Amino acid sequence: MRAGPTAGPPATPVLIPGDRTGPRAVFTVTSNSVFMVGGRRDTVATKDIWRFDLDSGSWTFEPFGPPLIGDVRALGFDAQTNRMVVVDIANPDLRHPTASKSRIVLFDLATHTARVLATRPSLANADHVTVTSRQDGSYILLSSTSGETRERGGLSSPPMVSSSGTEAQPSRATFSTSP
Repeated sequence: MRAGPTAGPPATPVLIPGDRTGPRAVFTVTSNSVFMVGGRRDTVATKDIWRFDLDSGSWTFEPFGPPLIGDVRALGFDAQTNRMVVVDIANPDLRHPTASKSRIVLFDLATHTARVLATRPSLANADHVTVTSRQDGSYILLSSTSGETRERGGLSSPPMVSSSGTEAQPSRATFSTSP
């Protein structure tokens, strides 16, 4: 007679991110992982970062802060420095949207540290925001609103921002994150 399955110790709980809408994601070849940043659950920003390891098939919560992530508008990644730049709205003012301000926040994946590089009121009201890295360690930030699309072809040129958050060269649409 064959014995049936035996009850063993309870399985280790698996940690996975909660359901959400609108997260941003980026793939990094250096760790063969996908980072999922932010999103919303109902009307509340999740304010978190998760990493999905493609080799092990497992999720890991990535503790960062302060500052905590707000409502994420755009996400960029630099594989050379292993850093992410997040454009977010830290404290959205739903009753007065024009009062909301976007932040440009640098996240260092090696040290799990974060810092605000700059604050931009105009990005909070943009229809679309995109950030991408360049080989020199700077990032290009593009934004558009319905009014700008007709007038400027959808691109705005924010000032160049250094890692200290100071503005320089207002005609350039890049910012540097190097110390």
